[in-house]
Amino acid sequence: MHRLDWGTVPTWASAVLTGGSLLLGFYILLRDRKKEERADALKIICWHERGERYVTHVLNASE
Repeated sequence: MHRLDWGTVPTWASAVLTGGSLLLGFYILLRDRKKEERADALKIICWHERGERYVTHVLNASE
């Protein structure tokens, strides 16, 4: 019978660390994108006035 060669500890460690660093990189990219979208959304102001009729105002203060 043939025995499987599972590699060495440094090979496994480098594979796990490389995969972890890729996942961390994607997480940071998604987090930064969400921060930018939230910052843009916070620049939009909406308020509602009641009088003879209902009026809704929206102000977009973003660039």
